[in-house]
Amino acid sequence: MDFRSILRGAATLVLPLTLYTGCTGNYPNPIADMHAKSIKQLCDTTAPITINRQVSSKGVLFHGADSLRGPEEELLKRRLTFLEVHSHANYPSFSLEDRDRLKSAGVTRYYFADIASADCVEFNARAKEHPFVLIPLRRLGLPEHLCIAKKINVPPESSYFYYHLYQTSSAPFGQDVHHGLVLADFKTLDPVAEVRGFQYCDQPMCWHGFACWRNEEKQILLGQVAGIPDDRVAPISTIELAAPRPFPEIREARMLLVSSFPAESKGLPQAASGNRNATTNTNATVYVTEAYEAREPKGSFSLVGYSLELIQNGRPLQIRIKTSDSEVENPSTLRVTDNEITFLAAPVRTGFRQLNEMFFRYSRSGNPLSLIRPDFLNFERDPSHKYYFEEASYDDGKLNATVLEARIDEHHDIYVLKRHVFKEERARLSANQSFQGTLRDKAAHRP
Repeated sequence: MDFRSILRGAATLVLPLTLYTGCTGNYPNPIADMHAKSIKQLCDTTAPITINRQVSSKGVLFHGADSLRGPEEELLKRRLTFLEVHSHANYPSFSLEDRDRLKSAGVTRYYFADIASADCVEFNARAKEHPFVLIPLRRLGLPEHLCIAKKINVPPESSYFYYHLYQTSSAPFGQDVHHGLVLADFKTLDPVAEVRGFQYCDQPMCWHGFACWRNEEKQILLGQVAGIPDDRVAPISTIELAAPRPFPEIREARMLLVSSFPAESKGLPQAASGNRNATTNTNATVYVTEAYEAREPKGSFSLVGYSLELIQNGRPLQIRIKTSDSEVENPSTLRVTDNEITFLAAPVRTGFRQLNEMFFRYSRSGNPLSLIRPDFLNFERDPSHKYYFEEASYDDGKLNATVLEARIDEHHDIYVLKRHVFKEERARLSANQSFQGTLRDKAAHRP
């Protein structure tokens, strides 16, 4: 049935009402006005979405990357075994010849593979360089022993596919458009479900007319195929929010300057600048997320602290970072070993990190191990320079730290001048004395 026959039969259709959007204004003449009203009637009397039957499949072929936001995430969300994407112009209709051309051109397929296989080389390289790409995938249940691999220009294997429908025809003083989204059987081309919309637009700038685009129904249609998941893929996980727990050890360490030497690099390393707040090690992904709270006036938000998120064996755990009665802000370095997680945090005052940071140690299960407040000795700072932590490590249970000294020019470019190496000497007070003394000092200064 072509578009004009749909228009002729519109008066006989009795189907559910749908929401529509339209352009407003005076139409150029009565004929155009009458035609715009006929398109509105067509939108009112045509079912916005038609579902003939429910289907399930291991894989689905999607039309165009614009239908999906992140194919890897969609593969996990939809619980499919594989997901395919093809890019093609919109179809006025879809024929067997179109299907054969699509087969010949090939599609891009996303699928699960063993993390140690050759299929995962590209995935592993990207995850190593940009650890953040793993975070949403781990949250959605991707286990550590699998990756999401990709093949391009391969013949489609999906049982069902989506295509965009777009057909134009001339109309009085303008143009009619019949558009939609169709889910069809790839072998028979029979529609499983579809969304249809209509538009009339006067020429040349479309100042007047009417349209029902039905974007909401198209999104509903994109989720119609039930996936047959791979047994190796973990179920979708929800994040467990853990209450803050006290550190068993809080000490103020004396950090003794061991050596200073000129920096080879003139640019601030990414890890030191605080941009790399995620890391992976064996079967754990760890990262830090910001926490905001709304405040007056309405719509304004303030940064109130950070949370440590650990995703291990498909189980996400989030812990608010607290020390005594204050939030700790802006972690600048994050390290994960086989036994523990270590990161540095610095309160932000003017946008630059100063040397009053704290070191946190957590177990791989997210239990707090210790908090250290370093006191840097024998180190004179230049007030015109800025200081950043580069890394932290432990040697026989004692903390070692490397600090970068830098200057910022008039263009706000950062130039690293020196590297300073510090080592922990000893604790001045016992853990309990230090903690109680800190609380007493804070209480004494409260108004």
